[in-house]
Amino acid sequence: MDNSDLHNLWPANAAVNGARGNLFFDMSSGNATHNSISPENSSDSDSWEPAGQDKGIVARACFYMAVRYDGSDANTTDLTLDEIPSSASNRMGVLSVLLNWNRHYPPLAGEQARNQSIFQGVLTATGFYGQHNRNPFVDYPQLADAAFLESDVLTWAKWQVMFFAIDQLDVDHVSGLTSDPDEDGFENLIEFVLRTDPLNPINAPTFQVSASQDLFTITYRQVNDLVLSSIATSWEMSMDLTHWLPMNPNITPVADEGDATTLRLEQPIGTPPAFWRMRITHLPP
Repeated sequence: MDNSDLHNLWPANAAVNGARGNLFFDMSSGNATHNSISPENSSDSDSWEPAGQDKGIVARACFYMAVRYDGSDANTTDLTLDEIPSSASNRMGVLSVLLNWNRHYPPLAGEQARNQSIFQGVLTATGFYGQHNRNPFVDYPQLADAAFLESDVLTWAKWQVMFFAIDQLDVDHVSGLTSDPDEDGFENLIEFVLRTDPLNPINAPTFQVSASQDLFTITYRQVNDLVLSSIATSWEMSMDLTHWLPMNPNITPVADEGDATTLRLEQPIGTPPAFWRMRITHLPP
Protein backbone atom coordinates (compact mmCIF):
# COMPACT_ATOMS: atom_id res chain seq x y z
CA MET A 1 0.00 0.00 0.00
CA ASP A 2 1.19 3.50 -0.73
CA ASN A 3 0.67 4.69 2.86
CA SER A 4 3.04 2.03 4.22
CA ASP A 5 5.80 2.24 1.63
CA LEU A 6 9.11 2.58 3.47
CA HIS A 7 10.57 4.88 0.83
CA ASN A 8 7.95 7.46 1.81
CA LEU A 9 8.06 6.94 5.59
CA TRP A 10 10.51 8.93 7.68
CA PRO A 11 10.44 9.51 11.45
CA ALA A 12 9.00 12.91 12.34
CA ASN A 13 7.74 14.79 15.35
CA ALA A 14 3.99 14.19 15.52
CA ALA A 15 3.16 17.86 16.05
CA VAL A 16 5.34 18.94 13.12
CA ASN A 17 3.86 16.25 10.89
CA GLY A 18 0.37 17.32 11.92
CA ALA A 19 1.14 20.96 11.17
CA ARG A 20 2.16 20.01 7.65
CA GLY A 21 -1.06 18.04 7.11
CA ASN A 22 -1.81 17.92 3.38
CA LEU A 23 0.07 21.09 2.47
CA PHE A 24 1.98 20.54 -0.74
CA PHE A 25 5.77 20.94 -0.77
CA ASP A 26 6.90 24.30 -2.11
CA MET A 27 8.91 27.38 -1.14
CA SER A 28 7.09 29.35 1.55
CA SER A 29 5.98 32.89 0.83
CA GLY A 30 7.45 36.00 2.42
CA ASN A 31 4.93 35.94 5.27
CA ALA A 32 5.63 32.30 6.14
CA THR A 33 5.17 30.91 9.63
CA HIS A 34 8.10 29.02 11.14
CA ASN A 35 7.22 25.93 13.12
CA SER A 36 7.83 26.44 16.84
CA ILE A 37 9.14 22.91 17.38
CA SER A 38 11.21 22.74 14.18
CA PRO A 39 11.90 26.36 13.16
CA GLU A 40 13.83 25.31 10.05
CA ASN A 41 10.49 24.22 8.58
CA SER A 42 8.08 26.91 7.42
CA SER A 43 4.61 27.11 5.93
CA ASP A 44 2.14 29.55 4.43
CA SER A 45 -1.54 29.22 3.64
CA ASP A 46 -1.16 26.40 1.13
CA SER A 47 2.40 25.04 1.17
CA TRP A 48 5.13 23.57 3.37
CA GLU A 49 8.88 24.16 3.01
CA PRO A 50 11.07 21.60 4.81
CA ALA A 51 14.46 22.33 6.32
CA GLY A 52 17.37 22.60 3.91
CA GLN A 53 18.90 19.24 4.80
CA ASP A 54 15.53 17.57 4.15
CA LYS A 55 14.63 19.20 0.83
CA GLY A 56 16.42 16.67 -1.38
CA ILE A 57 15.13 13.73 0.70
CA VAL A 58 11.55 14.98 0.36
CA ALA A 59 11.94 15.52 -3.39
CA ARG A 60 13.31 12.04 -4.10
CA ALA A 61 10.62 10.40 -1.95
CA CYS A 62 7.98 12.31 -3.94
CA PHE A 63 9.50 11.28 -7.27
CA TYR A 64 9.50 7.64 -6.19
CA MET A 65 5.87 7.75 -5.04
CA ALA A 66 4.71 9.51 -8.22
CA VAL A 67 6.38 6.88 -10.41
CA ARG A 68 5.53 3.86 -8.25
CA TYR A 69 1.82 4.53 -7.65
CA ASP A 70 -0.72 5.35 -10.33
CA GLY A 71 -3.80 4.07 -8.48
CA SER A 72 -4.00 0.81 -10.43
CA ASP A 73 -3.05 -1.31 -7.40
CA ALA A 74 -5.69 -2.06 -4.76
CA ASN A 75 -5.85 0.40 -1.86
CA THR A 76 -3.58 2.93 -3.56
CA THR A 77 -3.98 6.42 -4.99
CA ASP A 78 -2.68 7.97 -8.20
CA LEU A 79 -0.02 10.22 -6.70
CA THR A 80 0.96 13.18 -8.85
CA LEU A 81 3.37 16.07 -9.07
CA ASP A 82 2.42 19.23 -10.91
CA GLU A 83 2.64 23.01 -10.83
CA ILE A 84 -0.91 23.55 -9.58
CA PRO A 85 -1.24 24.25 -5.83
CA SER A 86 -3.80 21.95 -4.27
CA SER A 87 -4.66 20.67 -0.82
CA ALA A 88 -5.63 17.27 -2.22
CA SER A 89 -3.63 14.52 -0.57
CA ASN A 90 -2.67 12.90 -3.88
CA ARG A 91 -0.85 16.07 -5.04
CA MET A 92 2.42 16.12 -3.21
CA GLY A 93 4.29 19.15 -4.43
CA VAL A 94 5.21 21.75 -6.97
CA LEU A 95 7.22 19.79 -9.51
CA SER A 96 9.67 22.51 -10.55
CA VAL A 97 10.55 23.22 -6.90
CA LEU A 98 11.07 19.54 -6.10
CA LEU A 99 13.33 19.16 -9.13
CA ASN A 100 15.36 22.15 -7.97
CA TRP A 101 15.69 20.72 -4.45
CA ASN A 102 16.87 17.43 -5.93
CA ARG A 103 19.60 19.21 -7.92
CA HIS A 104 20.83 21.35 -5.04
CA TYR A 105 20.60 18.80 -2.22
CA PRO A 106 22.03 15.51 -3.58
CA PRO A 107 21.83 12.27 -1.60
CA LEU A 108 24.16 11.96 1.36
CA ALA A 109 25.50 8.77 2.93
CA GLY A 110 22.60 8.37 5.37
CA GLU A 111 19.94 8.52 2.65
CA GLN A 112 21.92 6.10 0.48
CA ALA A 113 22.38 3.66 3.38
CA ARG A 114 18.66 3.77 4.16
CA ASN A 115 17.84 3.03 0.52
CA GLN A 116 20.14 0.00 0.66
CA SER A 117 18.60 -1.23 3.94
CA ILE A 118 15.08 -1.04 2.53
CA PHE A 119 16.21 -3.07 -0.46
CA GLN A 120 18.40 -5.56 1.38
CA GLY A 121 16.38 -5.86 4.59
CA VAL A 122 17.44 -5.62 8.22
CA LEU A 123 17.38 -8.04 11.15
CA THR A 124 15.26 -6.88 14.08
CA ALA A 125 14.25 -8.42 17.39
CA THR A 126 11.09 -9.77 15.78
CA GLY A 127 12.55 -11.02 12.52
CA PHE A 128 14.14 -10.04 9.22
CA TYR A 129 12.26 -7.33 7.34
CA GLY A 130 12.81 -5.67 4.00
CA GLN A 131 10.79 -4.14 1.19
CA HIS A 132 13.31 -5.40 -1.38
CA ASN A 133 13.06 -2.55 -3.84
CA ARG A 134 15.00 0.66 -4.28
CA ASN A 135 14.30 4.32 -4.82
CA PRO A 136 16.14 4.84 -8.13
CA PHE A 137 16.19 8.61 -7.61
CA VAL A 138 18.45 8.11 -4.58
CA ASP A 139 20.80 5.88 -6.58
CA TYR A 140 20.75 8.20 -9.60
CA PRO A 141 19.25 11.64 -8.88
CA GLN A 142 19.83 12.56 -12.54
CA LEU A 143 16.82 10.40 -13.41
CA ALA A 144 14.41 12.97 -11.97
CA ASP A 145 15.13 15.57 -14.66
CA ALA A 146 15.03 12.86 -17.33
CA ALA A 147 11.67 11.55 -16.12
CA PHE A 148 9.78 14.74 -15.30
CA LEU A 149 11.07 17.58 -17.51
CA GLU A 150 9.39 18.49 -20.78
CA SER A 151 11.13 17.34 -23.95
CA ASP A 152 12.26 20.87 -24.86
CA VAL A 153 14.03 21.42 -21.52
CA LEU A 154 17.53 20.00 -21.23
CA THR A 155 19.52 20.18 -18.00
CA TRP A 156 22.97 18.83 -17.20
CA ALA A 157 21.44 15.85 -15.37
CA LYS A 158 19.02 15.03 -18.20
CA TRP A 159 21.84 15.34 -20.74
CA GLN A 160 23.91 12.85 -18.73
CA VAL A 161 21.06 10.32 -18.80
CA MET A 162 20.59 10.85 -22.56
CA PHE A 163 24.19 9.98 -23.45
CA PHE A 164 25.59 7.74 -20.73
CA ALA A 165 24.60 4.29 -19.51
CA ILE A 166 23.28 3.99 -15.97
CA ASP A 167 26.50 2.44 -14.68
CA GLN A 168 28.48 5.34 -16.19
CA LEU A 169 26.60 8.06 -14.30
CA ASP A 170 28.67 7.36 -11.18
CA VAL A 171 31.98 7.19 -13.08
CA ASP A 172 33.32 10.74 -12.95
CA HIS A 173 36.08 10.22 -15.50
CA VAL A 174 33.38 9.26 -18.04
CA SER A 175 30.30 11.39 -17.28
CA GLY A 176 31.75 14.12 -15.04
CA LEU A 177 31.84 17.81 -15.90
CA THR A 178 35.53 17.89 -16.81
CA SER A 179 35.75 14.48 -18.51
CA ASP A 180 36.31 14.01 -22.24
CA PRO A 181 35.21 10.43 -23.03
CA ASP A 182 35.46 10.77 -26.82
CA GLU A 183 38.88 12.51 -26.53
CA ASP A 184 37.96 15.28 -28.97
CA GLY A 185 39.44 17.99 -26.76
CA PHE A 186 36.08 19.20 -25.42
CA GLU A 187 35.06 18.47 -21.84
CA ASN A 188 31.55 17.25 -21.10
CA LEU A 189 30.54 20.65 -19.74
CA ILE A 190 31.36 22.26 -23.09
CA GLU A 191 29.61 19.46 -25.02
CA PHE A 192 26.50 19.99 -22.89
CA VAL A 193 26.37 23.77 -23.25
CA LEU A 194 26.91 23.59 -27.02
CA ARG A 195 24.50 20.62 -27.36
CA THR A 196 26.78 18.03 -28.90
CA ASP A 197 27.41 14.30 -28.41
CA PRO A 198 30.15 13.61 -25.81
CA LEU A 199 30.72 10.11 -27.20
CA ASN A 200 31.17 11.07 -30.85
CA PRO A 201 34.29 13.09 -31.76
CA ILE A 202 32.85 13.79 -35.20
CA ASN A 203 30.04 15.74 -33.52
CA ALA A 204 32.39 18.19 -31.78
CA PRO A 205 31.24 21.75 -30.95
CA THR A 206 31.57 24.20 -33.82
CA PHE A 207 31.46 27.96 -34.27
CA GLN A 208 30.82 29.49 -37.67
CA VAL A 209 32.88 32.65 -37.94
CA SER A 210 32.64 35.40 -40.54
CA ALA A 211 33.80 39.00 -40.81
CA SER A 212 32.86 41.95 -42.93
CA GLN A 213 34.70 45.24 -43.14
CA ASP A 214 33.41 46.40 -39.78
CA LEU A 215 31.45 43.50 -38.22
CA PHE A 216 32.55 40.22 -36.68
CA THR A 217 29.94 37.42 -36.55
CA ILE A 218 29.89 34.06 -34.74
CA THR A 219 27.04 31.57 -35.14
CA TYR A 220 26.75 28.72 -32.66
CA ARG A 221 24.24 26.49 -30.86
CA GLN A 222 23.58 26.67 -27.11
CA VAL A 223 21.33 24.73 -24.76
CA ASN A 224 18.35 26.62 -23.33
CA ASP A 225 17.63 26.97 -19.60
CA LEU A 226 21.25 26.90 -18.44
CA VAL A 227 20.21 28.47 -15.15
CA LEU A 228 18.52 25.18 -14.17
CA SER A 229 21.94 23.55 -14.27
CA SER A 230 23.71 26.39 -12.41
CA ILE A 231 25.74 27.17 -15.53
CA ALA A 232 26.42 30.57 -17.07
CA THR A 233 28.13 31.66 -20.28
CA SER A 234 29.82 34.95 -21.11
CA TRP A 235 32.14 36.36 -23.75
CA GLU A 236 35.55 37.90 -23.15
CA MET A 237 38.13 39.73 -25.28
CA SER A 238 41.91 39.95 -25.06
CA MET A 239 44.70 41.65 -26.96
CA ASP A 240 47.45 39.32 -25.73
CA LEU A 241 45.72 36.03 -24.69
CA THR A 242 46.74 36.80 -21.10
CA HIS A 243 44.56 39.67 -19.94
CA TRP A 244 40.86 39.14 -20.63
CA LEU A 245 38.09 41.73 -20.40
CA PRO A 246 34.32 41.11 -20.42
CA MET A 247 32.43 41.81 -23.63
CA ASN A 248 28.82 42.77 -24.17
CA PRO A 249 28.19 41.60 -27.73
CA ASN A 250 24.86 41.69 -29.51
CA ILE A 251 23.49 38.11 -29.39
CA THR A 252 20.25 37.24 -31.17
CA PRO A 253 18.42 33.91 -31.65
CA VAL A 254 18.46 32.52 -35.19
CA ALA A 255 16.63 29.18 -34.94
CA ASP A 256 14.75 27.32 -32.21
CA GLU A 257 15.87 23.69 -32.04
CA GLY A 258 13.70 22.55 -29.16
CA ASP A 259 16.07 22.15 -26.24
CA ALA A 260 18.71 24.40 -27.84
CA THR A 261 18.84 27.59 -29.88
CA THR A 262 21.13 28.67 -32.69
CA LEU A 263 22.53 32.07 -31.74
CA ARG A 264 24.25 34.81 -33.74
CA LEU A 265 26.83 37.00 -32.01
CA GLU A 266 27.76 40.28 -33.66
CA GLN A 267 30.44 42.71 -32.56
CA PRO A 268 32.05 45.67 -34.33
CA ILE A 269 35.63 44.95 -35.31
CA GLY A 270 38.01 47.00 -33.19
CA THR A 271 41.52 48.28 -33.83
CA PRO A 272 43.83 46.53 -33.22
CA PRO A 273 42.26 43.06 -33.75
CA ALA A 274 41.42 41.13 -30.58
CA PHE A 275 41.04 37.55 -29.49
CA TRP A 276 37.62 36.37 -28.29
CA ARG A 277 36.52 33.47 -26.15
CA MET A 278 33.38 32.07 -24.54
CA ARG A 279 33.67 31.47 -20.80
CA ILE A 280 31.53 28.67 -19.35
CA THR A 281 31.11 28.81 -15.58
CA HIS A 282 29.60 26.13 -13.37
CA LEU A 283 28.16 28.03 -10.45
CA PRO A 284 27.89 26.62 -6.92
CA PRO A 285 24.32 25.62 -5.95
